[in-house]
Amino acid sequence: MELEGAISIADVKTFEVTDNKNQSHDVQVISYFDTISEFDFDSNKMSFSMPFDWNQDLEQLSVIHEEVRVPNTFGEFLSTKYNSYANGVLLPDEVVTIDDYSFDDRTVHMTIYRELIKEIKEEALKTSDSKIDFSIETSDSVKFPLEFATPDYRFKVFLSWEPETIRAGEETTFFVDFDELFSAKTKRLAEYDLSVIQNDEEIYKKHLTGNINSDTPNSHSITFAPEHSGSANIFFSNIDGNSLSKGNFIIVIEPQANSQQSKSLESQEIPIWIKNNAGWWANNSIDDETFVQGIQFLIKQNILQVLSITTQESNSNEIPSWIKNNAGWWASDQLDDETFVQGIQYLIKNGIIVVN
Repeated sequence: MELEGAISIADVKTFEVTDNKNQSHDVQVISYFDTISEFDFDSNKMSFSMPFDWNQDLEQLSVIHEEVRVPNTFGEFLSTKYNSYANGVLLPDEVVTIDDYSFDDRTVHMTIYRELIKEIKEEALKTSDSKIDFSIETSDSVKFPLEFATPDYRFKVFLSWEPETIRAGEETTFFVDFDELFSAKTKRLAEYDLSVIQNDEEIYKKHLTGNINSDTPNSHSITFAPEHSGSANIFFSNIDGNSLSKGNFIIVIEPQANSQQSKSLESQEIPIWIKNNAGWWANNSIDDETFVQGIQFLIKQNILQVLSITTQESNSNEIPSWIKNNAGWWASDQLDDETFVQGIQYLIKNGIIVVN
């Protein structure tokens, strides 16, 4: 009996890319076929090339395997689905596999088998007969579930969530399935730990009990704080009490909708000296213009922040007496902050206070 085999020696190259926040990330491209060259990153797409003779006897090939390792801090390139191309030809979804558990960062595998290479040959030759131009881009569509097998090969874990965009300050429901790989797959209960790690800090942890081998996924809701926007790792560990039954997925927590890092005017603690100014204005110790200029200064300096308000045309810049009365009552703690803020928003809406 004659056995034939081949050993692939990986070509590993590291490239520095800059994201839309002007932050740098090191991306590794690993080829198990030939040398990588012509790397480029543009917005949501990475491209690179590899020598390849499209006119060779393709029956001698088995598979072309490429990997892109993406740092888990590179949030804009972390997606639940990627589109992949070879010489401009869109490849089937099954070519790409997402691996969040073999390394600390994400590995995106591109595996192209011989039959697919033969299928796309004619179209690929229109671009080049001596190389493969690979590209991989984040997809606007979502692909669920994500999955991993635990290192002890006892469980396969599947994860999805709703809504599709995880956003700080809003509740996200995660759905997780645990399937035993080598068993009678009898439905039963098991304990496990769920934790979320961001920047080496544990921002969430809970010990849970859920179903294994069930048609109904386990669900768990989490609301992430505004300061936790960014990429994070969601870990499942100690599944059914086994220390090696573990793994993780990389998720991206988008910033809170319609918010900025500091609080909005409605919820912000207002400095005491603003209250003093309001009292002096109500007592006619300072005039309208001085009071308005003071509020405008605070807004421009981000000491006070306001939500977006559509300004209406007004025939008068005169401040209504009820706002002045409110200011006096607020200064003497007879009126709450919210009511006083409504007066400020009225002045902005009517163009009396101008916010640039």
